[in-house]
Amino acid sequence: MLQALRSLGHSAYLDAHVEKWDSEIAIDKAPRGFRPDVILVNGNQTLKKYKFENAVVCQVCHGILPDLEQPYRGADLYFAVSEEVEHHLQVSGFTCNAILRNPIIVPPQSTIRPIADNLETIAIISRRRQHELSHELAKHFNVLNLGNPPSRNIWEEAKTADLVIGTGRVAYEAMSKGKAVIVSGTNSGRQLNEWMDGYVTADNFYSIRKNNCSGRHYKKRVSNISDLLLETMKYTRESGIQNYNLVSRENDSQIIASYLVHRLNSLVNRRPTRYASKAKRILLRWYKQ
Repeated sequence: MLQALRSLGHSAYLDAHVEKWDSEIAIDKAPRGFRPDVILVNGNQTLKKYKFENAVVCQVCHGILPDLEQPYRGADLYFAVSEEVEHHLQVSGFTCNAILRNPIIVPPQSTIRPIADNLETIAIISRRRQHELSHELAKHFNVLNLGNPPSRNIWEEAKTADLVIGTGRVAYEAMSKGKAVIVSGTNSGRQLNEWMDGYVTADNFYSIRKNNCSGRHYKKRVSNISDLLLETMKYTRESGIQNYNLVSRENDSQIIASYLVHRLNSLVNRRPTRYASKAKRILLRWYKQ
């Protein structure tokens, strides 16, 4: 998002409250004396901890369940990443000023590795490496049980996969790599007796994204391996390019950044006169969970 905002001519920096960041992110911290027009925050801990003066503060809410993602009084604007979160804001007594989809850096189509005609390799990407279902899937396909640590390039390891099983941002990232995707539930296929949204198609993508690819839209039960194998039977080679085109059109970081600036400018203009009239200097104050 930083690079996309900068390409649009804005001064944008990251102020992340975490113990460790990759070096390429660390150099994007705001310089001393930087005075933003708009501050985007994610975790409510940031709103609780800091005082903001002479800047419009916007909390971007990413989920309905984590405590750190709950809306908190003190922001001027509230954005949601999906219709589900938008509804959660409203029933919690907050006004949702915009839906801001997950921004994805979409690689050039010429760099996308075509997936196989017939499903051969599945990558399971989640927070844990041990999966009850992966052992059963391995009887039918090559399975890459990758986990999801932030310290390595997970997509380099998953480049040979034809299909990815994952949740949330993992699903969008996989689509941007031209992979077929099964959206699992919050446990990301770690165990039985959970739910999933299932195999992503051009027909159901817009419904699944209403719950931010969480598995909570269709809530298909995964009571045994047969339920998951039924989803793999929907695999087609064409799904890869269809998914790539969907994310390129709906989640490309340049498109999301342009929408963000347009929406911020329309909202900032309604703020009291002590605020800037345009969102030219933007600070992302991110709380790493």
